[in-house]
Order: sequence, then structure tokens, then C-alpha cells
Amino acid sequence: MHIKCDKCNATENWPSDTRLYCYYEGELALGLDLDDAPIIDMMCQTSWCYSCEQIVITEYLVPKEQIESVIESLSSDIEEFEKSLKNVTSRIDKRRLSLRIKYRLRSIERYKYISDRTVGRKQIYLNCGTPGKHEPLSEFLKHGVHVGCGGRWKESGIIGGGSCYRLPLYLYDFNAEFLGVATSENEGPYLVTEVKGA
Repeated sequence: MHIKCDKCNATENWPSDTRLYCYYEGELALGLDLDDAPIIDMMCQTSWCYSCEQIVITEYLVPKEQIESVIESLSSDIEEFEKSLKNVTSRIDKRRLSLRIKYRLRSIERYKYISDRTVGRKQIYLNCGTPGKHEPLSEFLKHGVHVGCGGRWKESGIIGGGSCYRLPLYLYDFNAEFLGVATSENEGPYLVTEVKGA
């Protein structure tokens, strides 16, 4: 997406780098195959950086109270599905309910795992690196002023489309330290192609 100033028509675009951000625990080595590695997708959000005056991607650290609420909701779903499963005779319906239970159990594990390892620290500023003030873009657009002319920033539209190839993985540990990059060539496995400090 991009945003546009309603006074001077200046625009700011979504960060041009196309990548996925992930958490990874363990040692990295060049050429290491990560397709079966314990990688967890990082929750991210689009934000406005007041230092850079541009749109950036930041890690989203879900508040503990929100995680507890989500886990409670997922657990309630699982209870309902398990009750329904006892009364279902169709193999297709049984499989459908079993998959719903499985996916919700995975989600609960993921939320707990991330929360246990990120509580109490600051978020990562992924493609910016500036430790200054950041604000979720949706909030910024409610009041955001273009410093250059005093106009208001407004959401303007979508640029481009979805990607049809496997995006590079940018790997971080749970202390917000960048570890390295893994890429996939021609739909092949993800191999580590960059290691911090190597």
C-alpha cells in the first residue's frame, strides 16, 4: 500500500524489501537446510517511523492480556469441537473437526512459546533499525501530518500484488538479535545464505 499527502501529493510507499521475518533458536551455518527447522513466523505490523519519516515494518509483541484472551477463546473452541466430535458419524466431518482442533492446539502452543520468550523486552524495528518513536500506521493515519508541507497523510491504495515465489527468511532470536538469512532457489529447500558475523 502507499499513503499520500492531501496537500502536496507527496507519497510514501510500503517498504520495498520483500521478505519474511521469523524467530529461530539454534546455531546457523552457511548452507544449513532449514525446511524442517523450528522456525516460527514473527507477528509484524506496518508502522510509521517518526525519525525516518516513512513506513516501516515492526515486530508486533502481543500484550500478555491479549494472548491470555486469545488462548481462552481457542481453548473454548477446542472444547466445543471435542463435544461435537462425539456425536459425529461422518468420516469427513470427523476429519474436519479433528483438523480444527489440531490447528487451534498449534496456535495455542505458538502464542505461549512466543510470549514466554519475548515478555518484557522492546519490539524489533525490522527494516528501519531506528530506536526512536514508532506508531502503528492505522493509528498514525488518524492524525499524521506531512512535516514537509503541513498536509495530512491519507491511505491511497495498493501497489503491486502477491508474490509467487518463496520469500527470503530473515531470522532473529527471541532477544531481538538478527541471526542471518535463508533463501530458496526454484522452490527448493530453504538454505542459510547469510550468517551474522560470518
